[in-house]
Amino acid sequence: GIIVTNNPHAGHQPITMHTPTLTFTLTSLLLASQNRILVHSSNTPISISADPSSTPIAFTSQTSFGCLALDWWPASKCDYDWCPWAGSSFLEVDLTSKVLKKAISTLAPEDSNVFLRLGGSLCDFVRYDFPGSHDDECRDFSDPTNTTRVGYELGSGCLKTDRWDELNHFCADIPGCTLIFGINALIGRENSTCPADTDCHWDSADNACCTEWSGNWNSSNAEALLRYTEAQGYDIYAFEFGNELTGKGGIQAQLDADTYSTDFCALKNLIDDIWTSSSSSVKPKIVGPDNSYDGDDDWFGNFTALSFEKCGGPDVITWHQYLLGAGVDSAADEKSRDPNVLDEQIKNGKNLKKIIYYNTPEGSTPPEIWMGEAGGGDNTC
Repeated sequence: GIIVTNNPHAGHQPITMHTPTLTFTLTSLLLASQNRILVHSSNTPISISADPSSTPIAFTSQTSFGCLALDWWPASKCDYDWCPWAGSSFLEVDLTSKVLKKAISTLAPEDSNVFLRLGGSLCDFVRYDFPGSHDDECRDFSDPTNTTRVGYELGSGCLKTDRWDELNHFCADIPGCTLIFGINALIGRENSTCPADTDCHWDSADNACCTEWSGNWNSSNAEALLRYTEAQGYDIYAFEFGNELTGKGGIQAQLDADTYSTDFCALKNLIDDIWTSSSSSVKPKIVGPDNSYDGDDDWFGNFTALSFEKCGGPDVITWHQYLLGAGVDSAADEKSRDPNVLDEQIKNGKNLKKIIYYNTPEGSTPPEIWMGEAGGGDNTC
């Protein structure tokens, strides 16, 4: 795989990488493969070749594809005194940009697919202003706050029909592009009340109230988006149910497998009801839990078994992994050049596959397994 960082605070000088169709200007490039090739260079064009016979390839996909993501983060999102998000949220980015379209289309050469994921941590805060939504609370993102672990007020952030139209038309104009969208999975639930001076953003580990939730998912706001999408004939490859809300690796919530699987199946049944044989677009896949794995074998095993029991199972199980830890970690550079660290991704992937296959009922087809987010360090851009 290729990991690219573009962090002017990382202490690296820009490099230029030439391809037949596009030139990238980067601050650092790390390429790490199963063959353990590691390149870290600056200020010079590079070319890389590998001998695949030195180490066997672990897995090969049946189709060629590219993946990229646009996030929700507003301009006020800052990490380590660096605020890089201005104008880059998919609510704000210039969708008429020829450079952006060229960059995406380059990832899908020769009739391949490129999956454009619209999602991230704030997907479970956002409301949808769509016909029939009956939601008067669709508002812009709040100022940063310490009352939530993610750092913004619950219920802030708004996706409107005109922007949803623009995003779908943008992707449809790029050959091979297809959208994956993260659905708000917290709406309807009640968060525990923390004392007024609780700092959930930085001290959630010491305050269980920050991630404790009760109640069930309210599907009505999502249903308005789904029905509008189907009526417009938009081709959405998949809907993800929430982002990092489950088990011990959850951020804003740590829902148990039984609770999450029940509401996951409610979304699956809703999609089955809306996309019928007369629909002009293909029924989207349903994906979950979009969470870090972190060795949480019991949670992933229980979710797999329970979702099959309740609704025939997910189409895709997806997990997140940032091998280098926090972007501010002083050891990140050393980790990025350590094959033993990088090979953890292979180990975790094999373990997760074993758990999912073991808990898939006999005679059923196991769900696809995706890495929905991956990178060097988290909170880096």
